Amino acid sequence: RRRILCLGDSATFGVGLAAEETYPKQLERILNRSGETPWRVINAGIQGASVTELLEFMNRQGLAFEPESVVLGFSPTMVSGAGQSSSSPPSKETMAQRLRRAPLRVHVRLYSSYLYVLGDAALRRCLYRWGVIRDRMDHPRGALFAYAFDLPGIQKEEVEKAYEKMGEELSTLKNLLEEKRIPLVVLGIPSRFQISDSPQDNERGYDLAKIRIEPIDRAKGLCEKFGIPFADLRPALQGVRKRMLHRELPWDDLYIPADYAHLNRRGMEEASKELIIKMQ
Repeated sequence: RRRILCLGDSATFGVGLAAEETYPKQLERILNRSGETPWRVINAGIQGASVTELLEFMNRQGLAFEPESVVLGFSPTMVSGAGQSSSSPPSKETMAQRLRRAPLRVHVRLYSSYLYVLGDAALRRCLYRWGVIRDRMDHPRGALFAYAFDLPGIQKEEVEKAYEKMGEELSTLKNLLEEKRIPLVVLGIPSRFQISDSPQDNERGYDLAKIRIEPIDRAKGLCEKFGIPFADLRPALQGVRKRMLHRELPWDDLYIPADYAHLNRRGMEEASKELIIKMQ
């Protein structure tokens, strides 16, 4: 079989989805419709992974798959992890920390229930709408870091350093694969509030006028600098959303409930189509 290896974080792994609904497996089905040599598309998405950790994975295991090409699914969350490795020793957890984490572990176990997901999403939507809960905009981890919002506590210089480091990591990954004559393609996966101006796509009420860096544009620029093909998913999702808002298509969130970072099955379908176009 001809193999493609898909690297990435939780946006590639497919949080909240069955394995067959993720873009790697949807890409595999499209490729196998040709009836020629069968394809195997391997989902190597790792939740919370940085490009540094993906480089480690490629050196330890990834190259052993002998992929014909590699796809890196870039999401804004990866910027905050630039330069961070999984090889650092874990810190000791105190009893108080373990007790505080217990409810989170219960939540994670319950998250496998679709009924729980829908109920939890409906509750959070109401709480965001009423202003009861708000996301921390200055959190050093997560997708919001990559946007360098012009707000107190957010240092644009720190975000710029993270992008610089991520650029070095992308260059290293490309060089590693070039030694094996394996082409690299980067897929840019936008946050939900980037695909339309509709309040439905910005349920959490972020002040988008304060965005100082567009992560997909910056990642695209880095890829152009290093000669890496870049598949920008924004135009496809924006086009689909526009048709939905005009009632030309049935409404679909394109992202999993109450989430702005992880695509649902329909969103993953658009990602697989975009990759087919870029890889032809």
